[in-house]
Amino acid sequence: MEGVQLSRISREFGLPIIWTTGSAAELENKAVYPNVILASPLVLTTTLFVTTTLSLIQYYGWETVYIVHDTAGPAYAAAVPVARGLQAALSQSGATVYRRGVDPSVLSDYTAVLTDIQKQARSEYLDSFSPPRNHAQSQCLTDFAVVCLAGHASSVRSFMVSAAKMGMTDGEYVR
Repeated sequence: MEGVQLSRISREFGLPIIWTTGSAAELENKAVYPNVILASPLVLTTTLFVTTTLSLIQYYGWETVYIVHDTAGPAYAAAVPVARGLQAALSQSGATVYRRGVDPSVLSDYTAVLTDIQKQARSEYLDSFSPPRNHAQSQCLTDFAVVCLAGHASSVRSFMVSAAKMGMTDGEYVR
């Protein structure tokens, strides 16, 4: 099951993951998968998902959010409304939001997408504190930006594998 494989990768990176489709008994083991949130698609509406994600982003104080979502494939019907809803809610809350749709049937290597995210994050960060006035302002970009992925497990997996290949799994990008 791709969900189990992706959950293992996200566990290794220390990233939270919310599953809105299906369930696997193995993923219910919180000792092995402490970062996995299982939610039934019958209970979790787009509005509830957006509200929950917005709460997490506000709780951690992330000010810039990059939304990457599928524009085709099996998760398209759910990914686009989630991306639109999240973009609207975040913009309304005062966050800076960037959204990029990706066709997973055309793109399997997310290096270009991740490079764009790196460039934009660094540009925003440098504009915010140019030049940095103290050590706190020189902290890594993850204090200030987050990426939300809305798509099929295979798309999310490809994104995470590309991030690992680019060396984006160290403390500068993942906490």
